[in-house]
Amino acid sequence: MASSYHVVPHFCCQLVCAAARLAPPLAADPDAGFDPLTDHRWEIGDVIELPEGSWWDWDVLHFDGSQLRLAAGHDLTYHHGLEVVFTDVAYLACPTQFRDPQLREPNLDERALVRRHVGEEPPVIVAFDVDAPAGADLLTCLVAAGSVEVVPGLVYRYWRDNLAAGERLAPYVRPPEPS
Repeated sequence: MASSYHVVPHFCCQLVCAAARLAPPLAADPDAGFDPLTDHRWEIGDVIELPEGSWWDWDVLHFDGSQLRLAAGHDLTYHHGLEVVFTDVAYLACPTQFRDPQLREPNLDERALVRRHVGEEPPVIVAFDVDAPAGADLLTCLVAAGSVEVVPGLVYRYWRDNLAAGERLAPYVRPPEPS
């Protein structure tokens, strides 16, 4: 399931959620660790901002059945500059590589489809359309999960010594074997 998609280059983009992470019930113990200043309460239609950047290509960097990590950049050959991380993934329908996704709010039929497969509406449902590889039609993509996080930062896809602050290596990169 590899896909790559592209977000509009040089503009701030948005993921529109059908719903997202909910705060604990009002009766929750205030000492339980929920901080309204730092913890987010997402509601239906909330928008998750993607930072400004050239997000030409997208791919599935990692998926283990629970966590989905999408990577984006202007060219994914050597590095990427943005990751969108979904946790507790309950439904996934997207190619493993895609370009130029048109992010939008999921419609009622898509939300119903997810509810049929999952049994309830998950906290996050993200919808986007990409060009189908074999035609002029658009391919609808859906991700339903417990939460979503946008993680900017330069991530190298090859071994590199002496990383600068904020730089990291992709999870599959290993050091070269000694000769």
